[in-house]
Amino acid sequence: MKKLVIVLFSLVLYQAQGQQSAEKWSLERCINYALEQNLQIQNAGLSLETAEIGLNQARLNRLPNITAGGSAGNRYGRSIDPTTNLFVDTRVGNIGFQAGSNVVLFQGGQINNAINQNKAAVLAAQNNMEAAEFTVATNVATTYLNVLFAKAQLENAQFQVENTGRQLQQTSRLVDAGALPLANKLDIEAQYANDELAVVNAENQLAISLLNLKQAMLLDASVPLDIEEPEIDLDAMQLNLANPGEVFRVAVTNQPSVRAAEFNYQAAEFGLKSAKGTLYPTLSVGYSAFTNYSDIRDQAFRPDGTFTTILAPIGFVGTTG
Repeated sequence: MKKLVIVLFSLVLYQAQGQQSAEKWSLERCINYALEQNLQIQNAGLSLETAEIGLNQARLNRLPNITAGGSAGNRYGRSIDPTTNLFVDTRVGNIGFQAGSNVVLFQGGQINNAINQNKAAVLAAQNNMEAAEFTVATNVATTYLNVLFAKAQLENAQFQVENTGRQLQQTSRLVDAGALPLANKLDIEAQYANDELAVVNAENQLAISLLNLKQAMLLDASVPLDIEEPEIDLDAMQLNLANPGEVFRVAVTNQPSVRAAEFNYQAAEFGLKSAKGTLYPTLSVGYSAFTNYSDIRDQAFRPDGTFTTILAPIGFVGTTG
Protein backbone atom coordinates (compact mmCIF):
# COMPACT_ATOMS: atom_id res chain seq x y z
CA MET A 1 0.00 0.00 0.00
CA LYS A 2 2.86 2.35 0.82
CA LYS A 3 4.47 1.69 -2.57
CA LEU A 4 1.18 2.44 -4.34
CA VAL A 5 0.89 5.78 -2.55
CA ILE A 6 4.45 6.65 -3.55
CA VAL A 7 3.75 5.79 -7.20
CA LEU A 8 0.54 7.83 -7.25
CA PHE A 9 2.30 10.78 -5.65
CA SER A 10 5.09 10.56 -8.22
CA LEU A 11 2.56 10.58 -11.08
CA VAL A 12 0.78 13.63 -9.67
CA LEU A 13 4.09 15.42 -9.19
CA TYR A 14 5.15 14.56 -12.75
CA GLN A 15 1.89 15.88 -14.20
CA ALA A 16 2.19 19.08 -12.13
CA GLN A 17 5.73 19.65 -13.37
CA GLY A 18 4.58 18.99 -16.96
CA GLN A 19 1.84 21.57 -16.64
CA GLN A 20 4.23 24.13 -15.23
CA SER A 21 6.77 23.54 -18.00
CA ALA A 22 4.23 23.39 -20.81
CA GLU A 23 5.66 24.84 -24.00
CA LYS A 24 3.81 27.80 -25.46
CA TRP A 25 2.40 27.22 -28.93
CA SER A 26 1.66 29.98 -31.39
CA LEU A 27 -1.46 29.95 -33.56
CA GLU A 28 0.63 29.24 -36.66
CA ARG A 29 2.31 26.28 -35.03
CA CYS A 30 -1.02 24.86 -33.87
CA ILE A 31 -2.47 25.11 -37.37
CA ASN A 32 0.59 23.58 -39.04
CA TYR A 33 0.56 20.65 -36.61
CA ALA A 34 -3.14 20.06 -37.21
CA LEU A 35 -2.65 20.15 -40.99
CA GLU A 36 0.06 17.49 -40.74
CA GLN A 37 -1.99 15.17 -38.51
CA ASN A 38 -5.50 15.54 -39.92
CA LEU A 39 -6.80 12.38 -41.63
CA GLN A 40 -9.29 14.24 -43.83
CA ILE A 41 -6.46 16.22 -45.41
CA GLN A 42 -4.48 13.03 -45.97
CA ASN A 43 -7.54 11.44 -47.59
CA ALA A 44 -7.97 14.52 -49.80
CA GLY A 45 -4.32 14.18 -50.83
CA LEU A 46 -4.90 10.57 -51.87
CA SER A 47 -7.96 11.62 -53.86
CA LEU A 48 -5.84 14.23 -55.63
CA GLU A 49 -3.23 11.60 -56.54
CA THR A 50 -5.99 9.33 -57.88
CA ALA A 51 -7.36 12.17 -60.03
CA GLU A 52 -3.88 12.91 -61.41
CA ILE A 53 -3.41 9.25 -62.31
CA GLY A 54 -6.77 9.30 -64.11
CA LEU A 55 -5.68 12.36 -66.08
CA ASN A 56 -2.42 10.70 -67.16
CA GLN A 57 -4.33 7.59 -68.22
CA ALA A 58 -6.77 9.68 -70.26
CA ARG A 59 -3.88 11.40 -72.04
CA LEU A 60 -2.17 8.09 -72.77
CA ASN A 61 -5.34 6.87 -74.53
CA ARG A 62 -4.33 9.09 -77.47
CA LEU A 63 -1.28 6.91 -78.15
CA PRO A 64 -1.53 3.76 -80.29
CA ASN A 65 -1.65 0.48 -78.46
CA ILE A 66 0.86 -2.26 -79.20
CA THR A 67 0.31 -5.95 -78.53
CA ALA A 68 2.66 -8.89 -78.91
CA GLY A 69 2.55 -12.55 -78.00
CA GLY A 70 3.72 -16.02 -78.75
CA SER A 71 2.57 -19.62 -78.50
CA ALA A 72 4.10 -23.10 -78.62
CA GLY A 73 2.67 -26.57 -78.40
CA ASN A 74 2.19 -30.06 -79.81
CA ARG A 75 -0.82 -31.43 -81.63
CA TYR A 76 -1.71 -35.14 -81.80
CA GLY A 77 -4.13 -37.04 -84.00
CA ARG A 78 -5.79 -35.45 -86.97
CA SER A 79 -5.07 -31.74 -86.94
CA ILE A 80 -4.13 -28.85 -89.20
CA ASP A 81 -0.56 -27.91 -89.88
CA PRO A 82 -0.47 -24.14 -89.13
CA THR A 83 2.24 -23.55 -91.74
CA THR A 84 0.48 -25.30 -94.69
CA ASN A 85 -3.12 -25.29 -93.44
CA LEU A 86 -3.39 -28.98 -94.43
CA PHE A 87 -4.76 -31.88 -92.42
CA VAL A 88 -2.16 -34.23 -90.99
CA ASP A 89 -2.41 -37.45 -89.00
CA THR A 90 0.84 -37.16 -87.12
CA ARG A 91 2.19 -35.18 -84.25
CA VAL A 92 2.76 -31.52 -85.09
CA GLY A 93 4.98 -29.27 -83.00
CA ASN A 94 4.57 -25.60 -83.76
CA ILE A 95 5.78 -22.20 -82.52
CA GLY A 96 4.09 -18.91 -83.43
CA PHE A 97 4.69 -15.22 -82.81
CA GLN A 98 2.38 -12.28 -83.46
CA ALA A 99 2.45 -8.50 -82.99
CA GLY A 100 -0.02 -5.75 -83.74
CA SER A 101 -0.77 -2.07 -83.27
CA ASN A 102 -3.95 -0.01 -83.39
CA VAL A 103 -4.64 3.73 -83.20
CA VAL A 104 -8.02 5.46 -82.94
CA LEU A 105 -8.61 8.20 -85.50
CA PHE A 106 -12.15 9.17 -84.52
CA GLN A 107 -14.25 8.15 -81.51
CA GLY A 108 -16.89 10.83 -81.22
CA GLY A 109 -14.67 13.09 -79.11
CA GLN A 110 -14.58 10.59 -76.25
CA ILE A 111 -10.83 10.89 -75.67
CA ASN A 112 -10.73 14.70 -75.62
CA ASN A 113 -13.80 14.94 -73.42
CA ALA A 114 -12.35 12.33 -71.07
CA ILE A 115 -9.14 14.38 -70.79
CA ASN A 116 -11.10 17.56 -70.05
CA GLN A 117 -13.21 15.66 -67.53
CA ASN A 118 -10.13 14.44 -65.67
CA LYS A 119 -8.57 17.93 -65.79
CA ALA A 120 -11.65 19.32 -64.06
CA ALA A 121 -11.56 16.41 -61.59
CA VAL A 122 -7.94 17.24 -60.69
CA LEU A 123 -8.84 20.90 -60.10
CA ALA A 124 -11.82 19.84 -57.99
CA ALA A 125 -9.61 17.53 -55.93
CA GLN A 126 -7.09 20.33 -55.38
CA ASN A 127 -9.82 22.66 -54.15
CA ASN A 128 -11.31 19.92 -51.97
CA MET A 129 -7.92 19.57 -50.33
CA GLU A 130 -7.72 23.34 -49.83
CA ALA A 131 -11.25 23.29 -48.40
CA ALA A 132 -10.24 20.57 -45.92
CA GLU A 133 -7.19 22.59 -44.91
CA PHE A 134 -9.36 25.71 -44.55
CA THR A 135 -11.84 23.84 -42.34
CA VAL A 136 -9.10 22.48 -40.09
CA ALA A 137 -7.37 25.86 -39.84
CA THR A 138 -10.66 27.60 -39.01
CA ASN A 139 -11.50 25.01 -36.36
CA VAL A 140 -8.07 25.33 -34.74
CA ALA A 141 -8.23 29.12 -34.84
CA THR A 142 -11.68 29.10 -33.22
CA THR A 143 -10.61 26.80 -30.40
CA TYR A 144 -7.41 28.85 -30.00
CA LEU A 145 -9.50 31.99 -29.50
CA ASN A 146 -11.68 30.10 -27.02
CA VAL A 147 -8.58 29.29 -24.98
CA LEU A 148 -7.55 32.96 -25.05
CA PHE A 149 -11.03 33.97 -23.91
CA ALA A 150 -10.99 31.35 -21.12
CA LYS A 151 -7.60 32.61 -19.92
CA ALA A 152 -8.92 36.18 -19.87
CA GLN A 153 -11.99 35.04 -17.92
CA LEU A 154 -9.74 33.28 -15.41
CA GLU A 155 -7.60 36.39 -14.97
CA ASN A 156 -10.73 38.50 -14.39
CA ALA A 157 -12.08 35.99 -11.87
CA GLN A 158 -8.76 35.90 -10.00
CA PHE A 159 -8.62 39.70 -9.97
CA GLN A 160 -12.16 39.80 -8.59
CA VAL A 161 -11.24 37.36 -5.81
CA GLU A 162 -8.24 39.46 -4.84
CA ASN A 163 -10.36 42.62 -4.83
CA THR A 164 -13.09 40.98 -2.77
CA GLY A 165 -10.46 39.60 -0.39
CA ARG A 166 -9.12 43.07 0.27
CA GLN A 167 -12.66 44.35 0.87
CA LEU A 168 -13.24 41.48 3.28
CA GLN A 169 -10.12 42.31 5.26
CA GLN A 170 -11.05 46.00 5.47
CA THR A 171 -14.63 45.24 6.43
CA SER A 172 -13.49 42.75 9.06
CA ARG A 173 -11.37 45.44 10.70
CA LEU A 174 -14.29 47.89 10.69
CA VAL A 175 -16.66 45.27 12.11
CA ASP A 176 -14.18 44.36 14.81
CA ALA A 177 -13.87 48.07 15.64
CA GLY A 178 -17.66 48.41 15.81
CA ALA A 179 -17.88 50.84 12.89
CA LEU A 180 -19.94 48.46 10.73
CA PRO A 181 -22.52 45.80 11.54
CA LEU A 182 -21.70 42.10 11.21
CA ALA A 183 -24.13 41.77 8.31
CA ASN A 184 -21.75 43.69 6.05
CA LYS A 185 -18.97 41.23 6.75
CA LEU A 186 -21.26 38.27 6.09
CA ASP A 187 -22.35 39.75 2.76
CA ILE A 188 -18.75 40.20 1.62
CA GLU A 189 -17.87 36.67 2.80
CA ALA A 190 -20.70 35.34 0.64
CA GLN A 191 -19.45 37.41 -2.29
CA TYR A 192 -15.92 36.13 -1.68
CA ALA A 193 -17.17 32.53 -1.77
CA ASN A 194 -19.01 33.20 -5.05
CA ASP A 195 -15.87 34.75 -6.51
CA GLU A 196 -13.81 31.72 -5.50
CA LEU A 197 -16.41 29.49 -7.19
CA ALA A 198 -16.11 31.65 -10.32
CA VAL A 199 -12.35 31.04 -10.30
CA VAL A 200 -12.86 27.29 -10.10
CA ASN A 201 -15.38 27.43 -12.96
CA ALA A 202 -12.98 29.55 -15.02
CA GLU A 203 -10.17 27.06 -14.40
CA ASN A 204 -12.41 24.21 -15.51
CA GLN A 205 -13.47 26.12 -18.61
CA LEU A 206 -9.83 26.79 -19.46
CA ALA A 207 -9.02 23.09 -19.10
CA ILE A 208 -11.95 22.18 -21.36
CA SER A 209 -10.89 24.79 -23.94
CA LEU A 210 -7.34 23.40 -23.98
CA LEU A 211 -8.72 19.90 -24.38
CA ASN A 212 -10.86 21.05 -27.32
CA LEU A 213 -7.79 22.65 -28.89
CA LYS A 214 -5.83 19.41 -28.51
CA GLN A 215 -8.71 17.51 -30.06
CA ALA A 216 -8.81 19.90 -33.02
CA MET A 217 -5.04 19.50 -33.44
CA LEU A 218 -5.17 15.70 -32.93
CA LEU A 219 -2.66 16.18 -30.13
CA ASP A 220 -2.51 13.61 -27.33
CA ALA A 221 -4.45 14.79 -24.29
CA SER A 222 -1.55 13.95 -21.96
CA VAL A 223 0.83 16.36 -23.72
CA PRO A 224 1.20 19.66 -21.79
CA LEU A 225 -0.03 22.59 -23.86
CA ASP A 226 -0.07 26.33 -23.41
CA ILE A 227 -0.62 29.03 -26.01
CA GLU A 228 0.94 32.37 -26.72
CA GLU A 229 -1.12 35.50 -26.32
CA PRO A 230 -0.63 37.55 -29.49
CA GLU A 231 -0.14 41.28 -29.19
CA ILE A 232 -2.73 43.13 -31.26
CA ASP A 233 -2.57 46.87 -31.86
CA LEU A 234 -6.16 47.85 -32.54
CA ASP A 235 -5.17 51.42 -33.40
CA ALA A 236 -2.90 50.20 -36.20
CA MET A 237 -5.57 47.93 -37.68
CA GLN A 238 -7.64 49.26 -40.54
CA LEU A 239 -11.12 47.80 -40.42
CA ASN A 240 -12.88 48.17 -43.75
CA LEU A 241 -16.62 47.77 -43.41
CA ALA A 242 -17.88 46.32 -46.68
CA ASN A 243 -21.49 45.78 -47.58
CA PRO A 244 -22.92 42.24 -47.27
CA GLY A 245 -23.15 41.79 -51.03
CA GLU A 246 -19.45 42.48 -51.49
CA VAL A 247 -18.56 40.10 -48.65
CA PHE A 248 -20.68 37.36 -50.24
CA ARG A 249 -19.08 37.94 -53.65
CA VAL A 250 -15.56 37.68 -52.23
CA ALA A 251 -16.50 34.56 -50.30
CA VAL A 252 -17.94 32.86 -53.38
CA THR A 253 -14.84 33.75 -55.39
CA ASN A 254 -12.29 32.62 -52.82
CA GLN A 255 -13.95 29.74 -51.00
CA PRO A 256 -12.25 26.45 -52.08
CA SER A 257 -15.43 24.44 -51.50
CA VAL A 258 -17.35 26.67 -53.95
CA ARG A 259 -14.63 26.34 -56.61
CA ALA A 260 -14.54 22.56 -56.05
CA ALA A 261 -18.29 22.37 -56.69
CA GLU A 262 -17.86 24.35 -59.92
CA PHE A 263 -15.10 22.04 -61.18
CA ASN A 264 -17.15 18.98 -60.27
CA TYR A 265 -19.97 20.42 -62.36
CA GLN A 266 -17.59 20.93 -65.29
CA ALA A 267 -16.31 17.37 -64.92
CA ALA A 268 -19.87 16.06 -65.02
CA GLU A 269 -20.57 18.03 -68.22
CA PHE A 270 -17.50 16.62 -69.96
CA GLY A 271 -18.43 13.16 -68.73
CA LEU A 272 -21.85 13.55 -70.34
CA LYS A 273 -20.25 14.62 -73.63
CA SER A 274 -17.90 11.65 -73.50
CA ALA A 275 -20.83 9.30 -72.94
CA LYS A 276 -22.70 10.78 -75.91
CA GLY A 277 -19.60 10.11 -78.03
CA THR A 278 -20.35 6.38 -77.87
CA LEU A 279 -23.30 7.02 -80.21
CA TYR A 280 -20.87 7.81 -83.06
CA PRO A 281 -18.94 5.21 -85.04
CA THR A 282 -15.30 4.58 -84.24
CA LEU A 283 -12.64 4.91 -86.92
CA SER A 284 -9.27 3.31 -86.27
CA VAL A 285 -6.34 1.95 -88.23
CA GLY A 286 -4.25 -1.03 -87.26
CA TYR A 287 -1.41 -3.26 -88.38
CA SER A 288 -0.62 -6.85 -87.40
CA ALA A 289 2.03 -9.41 -88.30
CA PHE A 290 2.49 -13.05 -87.36
CA THR A 291 4.72 -16.01 -88.17
CA ASN A 292 4.47 -19.76 -87.56
CA TYR A 293 6.93 -22.62 -87.52
CA SER A 294 6.11 -26.36 -87.70
CA ASP A 295 8.52 -29.22 -87.16
CA ILE A 296 7.02 -31.19 -90.11
CA ARG A 297 7.97 -28.53 -92.65
CA ASP A 298 10.65 -30.92 -94.09
CA GLN A 299 8.06 -33.58 -94.95
CA ALA A 300 6.64 -33.84 -98.48
CA PHE A 301 2.94 -34.30 -99.13
CA ARG A 302 1.92 -37.42 -101.15
CA PRO A 303 -1.17 -37.64 -103.36
CA ASP A 304 -2.73 -40.25 -101.02
CA GLY A 305 -2.65 -37.74 -98.13
CA THR A 306 0.44 -39.06 -96.40
CA PHE A 307 3.81 -37.47 -95.81
CA THR A 308 7.29 -38.62 -96.52
CA THR A 309 10.42 -37.14 -95.05
CA ILE A 310 12.64 -35.26 -97.48
CA LEU A 311 16.21 -36.39 -97.04
CA ALA A 312 18.81 -33.79 -97.91
CA PRO A 313 22.36 -34.94 -98.73
CA ILE A 314 24.90 -34.15 -96.13
CA GLY A 315 28.04 -34.99 -98.15
CA PHE A 316 29.62 -37.16 -100.91
CA VAL A 317 31.90 -40.20 -100.86
CA GLY A 318 34.59 -40.11 -103.43
CA THR A 319 35.84 -43.27 -105.37
CA THR A 320 39.22 -44.13 -106.86
CA GLY A 321 40.35 -46.64 -109.38
